[in-house]
Amino acid sequence: MTRLWLFLAGLFSLWGQVLLSRELLVSFSGSELPVILGIGILLVSSACGLYTCGKPEPRRMRAVLAVSGPALFLLVLLASSLRLLFHPARGMILPLHQQVISLFIVLVPFGLLAGRLFGEVSLVYLSEGGTIGGSYIIDTLGALAGGVLSAALVRIGVPQEAAVVFLCALMLASSTVSTKPWRNIFALAAFFAVFALYPAAGRLSMTVATKEEPFLKEMRETPLGRLSVSFDGEQAAFFMNGSLVSESQSSSAEELVHLPALFCEAPRSVLLIGGSSEGLAMEAAKHRPEKIVVIEQSEAIFELARKYLPGEAPQKEARVVDVRSDGRKFLGEAGELFDLIIVSSVEPATLSEARFFTGEFFRAARSRLNPGGILAFRIRGSENLWTGVLAERNGSVIKPLSGMFKSLVVIPQGLTLVIASDGEIPSGEEITDRWEERKIEARLVSPAYFSYLLSNERRRSVETLLREKKFPVTSEERPSAYPLTIVAELSRHFPRLSGFTGTMRWGTAVSSAVLLLLILLAALRGRGAGALSFLVFVSGLWGMVVECVLLVAYQVRNGALYNDIGLITALFMAGLSAGAAFWGLREKAAGRKDAAFLVAALILFSLLCPLALSFLGAGLPLISVLAIIAGSGAGAIFGLAASIKNEKGGANLKKLYGADLLGGATGSIVGSLLFIPFFGLTATAGVVALMFVPSLISSKKVDGKPS
Repeated sequence: MTRLWLFLAGLFSLWGQVLLSRELLVSFSGSELPVILGIGILLVSSACGLYTCGKPEPRRMRAVLAVSGPALFLLVLLASSLRLLFHPARGMILPLHQQVISLFIVLVPFGLLAGRLFGEVSLVYLSEGGTIGGSYIIDTLGALAGGVLSAALVRIGVPQEAAVVFLCALMLASSTVSTKPWRNIFALAAFFAVFALYPAAGRLSMTVATKEEPFLKEMRETPLGRLSVSFDGEQAAFFMNGSLVSESQSSSAEELVHLPALFCEAPRSVLLIGGSSEGLAMEAAKHRPEKIVVIEQSEAIFELARKYLPGEAPQKEARVVDVRSDGRKFLGEAGELFDLIIVSSVEPATLSEARFFTGEFFRAARSRLNPGGILAFRIRGSENLWTGVLAERNGSVIKPLSGMFKSLVVIPQGLTLVIASDGEIPSGEEITDRWEERKIEARLVSPAYFSYLLSNERRRSVETLLREKKFPVTSEERPSAYPLTIVAELSRHFPRLSGFTGTMRWGTAVSSAVLLLLILLAALRGRGAGALSFLVFVSGLWGMVVECVLLVAYQVRNGALYNDIGLITALFMAGLSAGAAFWGLREKAAGRKDAAFLVAALILFSLLCPLALSFLGAGLPLISVLAIIAGSGAGAIFGLAASIKNEKGGANLKKLYGADLLGGATGSIVGSLLFIPFFGLTATAGVVALMFVPSLISSKKVDGKPS
């Protein structure tokens, strides 16, 4: 029975983490790295929860099991109410400092609860003759099941609140399970009594959402996050993860579509990446193309746009083809060429959006253009002044285009319009003639307006800035526009940060050097049990940084982390379980050579992992394999350490598991805030491999008696 509770403890920890992460992703408008940082907060608080455990006590263990479900429900409700707590403007992203505060408010209680739950069950398991390695294996198998279940339920369309209520019912029922079959009737009754509350939970979720958006009509789960629609009878507004995407009475579609289309002598084929809810297809159809291809990553976006924007349908003479696909993948495939490609994304404020502003994306778009074709997109800027960090962010995105295209036009506005072409820039007279020839009707834009934009002195000053200054290049391997966007957002609240980017990169390098020095000193001083704990700490740090690299690589190249975060995390946990099980089941006692071999293998994996991502892509199959291997490596270190007995079971459990959690927390924090944003994926893997080198020294000092 204790094995079942240990399995459920792991399932609750991982599944609850995924449920909270998804809700935080929605509240943070899809921002991923704060959620990855949240893993570190969870690990630290879990370690603290573990350390609060005392002697084995079955009654106390059952009480923690019973409390865990309702506590998770309340925390999910709190996470969904964060925007009401901080009162941001409708459709705006929460500032980063409020996101960090939110992470502590939501995740620290859950981490304390998850750590305490694991500790209580594990101590009872050890008192019944179990081993530390065995408890670790069963717990991670439970986590694997939780991750797989969370991913499967999202894929088949089960609402978030249904999963929360199911998990609450499961944990409450498990606290009453008994070895006597007739008593389990109470467990079944408790489960169905709680699960019967699901309709009420759904109504409560909708009530919370309508507090921020009174005219909310529908919410749908998509691979990118939660799509919601507000409709007051006249105006429809579309929100993705609480952030405004578009609204039906805006002129943004006219501003994005018409000038790039007028640069084309005859736009026969048009590709629109996104923008269904904005009405881009209707505006593009006014230029009388033969075909318009619209790319969206979710069918729900097409469905809701057709439902709430019936008057925004394109003219009948334009053949519109809706394609459910990822825009980045679509461009990378061989296929038809287009005269005009328009990207609707506006800012790399999340990794999901940042991948539409990389050099790889622009090269892929260039390969799908006809001779003289046009690529157009917009990026948030300023009409009058680009501060240091804003100039660096926009420059890192825009400047590489000058080496790919013959002509580049940058029109600074609140949403800066960027037009790249292999042809010549048409004159004002040509634009006017094409406008009149196509008989375009628009609410805001006109040839006179375009003439003003193209002749504006601000345009020349921005293009001079881009030409004369060096900027970092945004790429999939190093999405530098993303951290620069975060700094730009913070500079609104802390103006001194506006010119701080260079200092931040130096600070990252210095922080990395200090961390490496501390690890080296710890390796030189640690002996015996201390060397074991140090080895587990570093393996936890390594494992979490590598997991962060895999999650970021998957998101940047696929944009579906919201959908698959549970599965990837579960596969990492499966690797942990497999690695720990291998060393726990070995008859031969582990020793120094085994530790040194494992450390060397993990260093090699760190160096080869970025190469695999570069040459084989970052699809779900490869990410899954790498996650299992990375988890196996970290789990093997823990299993090796657990097989060497230096103290009594309970004390050793706290020391080793605590070191693993603290190492993982450190890896999550430094990986998400320092290494990945400012070093990139390849350099991060190299840095974490370098940090593992001192462990070769520590592994030589591993000594103990086999358990």
